[in-house]
Amino acid sequence: MRKDLRDWSGRRHRRFQAVFERYGCRKCTRDGRLEFALFVQVRDESGQIATDHLWLEMDGRFHGLDLRPGDEVFLCAKVVKYRRRNPEAASDPDAPPTVADYTLGEVTKISAFAAPRHAAKAEGAGA
Repeated sequence: MRKDLRDWSGRRHRRFQAVFERYGCRKCTRDGRLEFALFVQVRDESGQIATDHLWLEMDGRFHGLDLRPGDEVFLCAKVVKYRRRNPEAASDPDAPPTVADYTLGEVTKISAFAAPRHAAKAEGAGA
């Protein structure tokens, strides 16, 4: 599914559209955690699916958006190569511990559009 991302690796910034799914985090050091945002239905400039999902590290540019599941996000980014844990390594001692994959880096020009919220929730909040 990330073939298109691989083809664009190292090239210019591209415009992407995605749907925010949820937040996640992992411990990275003894005294810190890394926060991530999961995006699904990641589409390229032409509207074609570039990948079914990807995780982006949260930084100050994302925190001000107050993302909620279903929100649509538009951003510009370069496709970058990285190493991720190989899930086959746990069951196959000959498998490499990491494999190459692709994600979005050097993210700029982020904007978000809220998904429609259910009116019933808003009405119930005042009761």
